[in-house]
Amino acid sequence: MVCGINFTRWPDRAGKLYAADLIGAGTGCFVGIFLLNLLGPVSTISATATLTSLAGLIFALGCERERRLRAATFLALPLLIACFAFSVSVPLNRLTVGRVAVDPANSKPMIVRMQRDPNNWTVSSHEGDAYARTDAVMGLNKDLISIFTDGDTPAPMVRMHSRETDPTALRSHIGHVPLDVWRPRQSDRMLTIGAGGGLDVLFGQFAGVRDITAIDINPALPAMLEQFREFYGDLYNKPGTKLFIQEGRHFLARDTGAYDLIYLSLTQTATATGQGLALAESYIQTREGLQDAVARLTPSGALVLIFDQDAFLARAFVTALSILYSEGQSIAKAAAHLAVVSAPNKNNAPYNHLLIIKRSPLTAEETARLKFVTEARGFALSYLAPDTGSPLLKQLASSSEAYKLPEVNLRPVSDDSPFFSIIF
Repeated sequence: MVCGINFTRWPDRAGKLYAADLIGAGTGCFVGIFLLNLLGPVSTISATATLTSLAGLIFALGCERERRLRAATFLALPLLIACFAFSVSVPLNRLTVGRVAVDPANSKPMIVRMQRDPNNWTVSSHEGDAYARTDAVMGLNKDLISIFTDGDTPAPMVRMHSRETDPTALRSHIGHVPLDVWRPRQSDRMLTIGAGGGLDVLFGQFAGVRDITAIDINPALPAMLEQFREFYGDLYNKPGTKLFIQEGRHFLARDTGAYDLIYLSLTQTATATGQGLALAESYIQTREGLQDAVARLTPSGALVLIFDQDAFLARAFVTALSILYSEGQSIAKAAAHLAVVSAPNKNNAPYNHLLIIKRSPLTAEETARLKFVTEARGFALSYLAPDTGSPLLKQLASSSEAYKLPEVNLRPVSDDSPFFSIIF
């Protein structure tokens, strides 16, 4: 409306006015990122609303016909200045969950969890920036902190020297299965993308991996880790372990190293419910993204994708098959590179499913070892070629067109359409 009024009054200056509008919009984008990192999302919204109101008052001062309007403007100016000062000086990012009915199917998991039992679930710490809101939430289990990104899929952080880090507990966790099947040698290297609270790093260190590279995209993670250094044992500063705040796909494209084991842990975080689609694109799990990850494996290396939802597992399974048979292999030979391990009781949630992608076909020895470990730990082999697994995954591995189901979109995801979580 303001632009329309200006163009109507000064049509001969339309070019300069439009240029000023574009410069202001561009400047606002950069200032918005700065304010989000400095103040957090809620205070930024409050401060921005106040600045917008101030701009409206300044615009009203130019109205010569309405003296009353100009007088009201002068009276409102100090109030708006006070509101802006309050916005930038008082933290407004505390999360309070009231007793309001929520739909679990269409609400953030963190909100659902806290609303159901507000007395036992508390936000221990939070960080807000231009990337996301990050919350550390503790429940009844005081040895476990769940790190939520925008209220979605939690990344576990466990207390060091507790029952959660007992050797028996670690070995019985589904995330430790690959390290039992492919026991590390002293020269082995491990990469974990979506490192979060450090659970995968803990598995690697416990198994004896001496060279671990951890990647996470969330810039708030280092500050969160610093607050809980004593809680989680400062895993990222152990000898041989390195943490980088980078986008996983970018790291894979630039890195020249080879790894014996790569974990992609819950990298669909912040898209799982379909609420707030700012992060709906997932380039790390596209065909090209998985190809980049497989290319960083040693000849006998394994890529492990961790999922909390059955539908995400199925789509990643189809996407993995597509990159393997596109390399000239038959669908049967492509399936020989894959295995899926699931936790029937979901005691390790959100670590519910492991999709294992080998650069080379699984050997008879590896297959036997995988069967032994999963059975001993009480897990299920949801897929293992040629004939072990759930009906759905066996169907999906039967042909290159089997993913075309009427009720769900399991089409392989590519960089041209990287919407991994848009399934239904």
